Amino acid sequence: RLQGDWSSDVCSSDLSILLIDGVAPVVQSLASANANGTYGLGARLTLVSHFSEPVRVNTASGVPTLQLETGSTDRVATYLAGSGTDSLSFTYTVQAGDTASDLDVVSSAALALNGATLFDAAGNPADLTLPQPGSPGSLAANAALVVSGVVPQRLSISTATAVISEGATLAVMISSDTLAPGSTTYWQFSRSEEHTSELQSPCNLVCRLLL
Repeated sequence: RLQGDWSSDVCSSDLSILLIDGVAPVVQSLASANANGTYGLGARLTLVSHFSEPVRVNTASGVPTLQLETGSTDRVATYLAGSGTDSLSFTYTVQAGDTASDLDVVSSAALALNGATLFDAAGNPADLTLPQPGSPGSLAANAALVVSGVVPQRLSISTATAVISEGATLAVMISSDTLAPGSTTYWQFSRSEEHTSELQSPCNLVCRLLL
C-alpha cells in the first residue's frame, strides 16, 4: 500500500490503427441493360456484372470477356466500361447462327481476364466465379433475352391476291418460323417492286408495296 503524497507522469502517444482489407470482391449477380425480348442478327446487348464492392480494371495487357451460351458457337461479351464502380459492363453483338431461348453464360467460370487485372481498392484480386447458369443471380434469372441470329435460307410465300395495285396492302403467309417477331424484312417481287414488311408473328406477315 502506498502512503503519503505521490505523483506520476502520464505519458501520452498517438495511436495509429491499421485496417487490413483481405476480402476479395465477388460477383453477386449478372443482369442486362437491355429490355427483355427477342434480339436478332446485328442486335447489340449490354450485360452487367455486379460485384460486392467497387473494382478496378487494368486493360493494359488484355480485355476481360464473358463467354455466352449461344448455340453451336459460343460467343463472348467484351468488357466495355465500369472500372472504379461495382458494376462492369460487357457488350455482345448477335451474329449469324447464334441462338438462345434464355441467354446466359456457359458456366460459373465464364469470366476470363485475358491478361487484364481486376482488383479492389486494397489490391485484392477479384474472385471471378459467376452464379451458375439458371441459378439465382444468374443472367437467365435476372433477364429474359431470346437470341435469334438464324437467317432463313428459303421462304415460301403465298397470297390470295391475284392483282396488286399501287399502294395496296398485301397479306401473305410464309412457311419459315425462324424470323423473330417484330423484325423488318425486305422482299423483291418479279416486277422488281421493292417493299418492306413488318413481321407480326413467326409466320404471318403484312406488306405494303412501294411501287
